Amino acid sequence: MVADIKSWANKFKSLSDTDQTIAAMGKYYTCTYMWDMEDKKVIVEMHDGKVKNINLDPQPLDAYDFALRAPARVGASSASRCPSRCSTASGRRASARGSSSKATSSC
Repeated sequence: MVADIKSWANKFKSLSDTDQTIAAMGKYYTCTYMWDMEDKKVIVEMHDGKVKNINLDPQPLDAYDFALRAPARVGASSASRCPSRCSTASGRRASARGSSSKATSSC
């Protein structure tokens, strides 16, 4: 698990720091946030749109500005085009290309 999270952190930093969209939109983005995925938590420190540090073993008093929390099972289903929890306001499942009705999607 430790090797997996370290390789994830290196890949995340590399992809984030070289992404043109993030560079353009996050040029002045500076904050610290926590990803809480039930069984694993990480704190990402951003400075001027670049990943400055990733804390792979955050302690209870480590500071962050906001947290993104989700059950671990969400990570696996979020890779699909439209997760099973995604539905339209009228209760019908939204299609991958969008619904032809005027119901709004909760995706």
